[in-house]
Amino acid sequence: MLHLLREDGIAAATDPLSDPNLIDERNIQTLRRLALDGWRASMDD
Repeated sequence: MLHLLREDGIAAATDPLSDPNLIDERNIQTLRRLALDGWRASMDD
């Protein structure tokens, strides 16, 4: 998977967030909650 992101697009997406640095932590917690089976299922969708 390859994502090409423009800087102004990132700024527009993160400006409304109170703490954009929490995105990484939230993603890690979600993956841990899903476990391997949930991760595989989400990739199949």
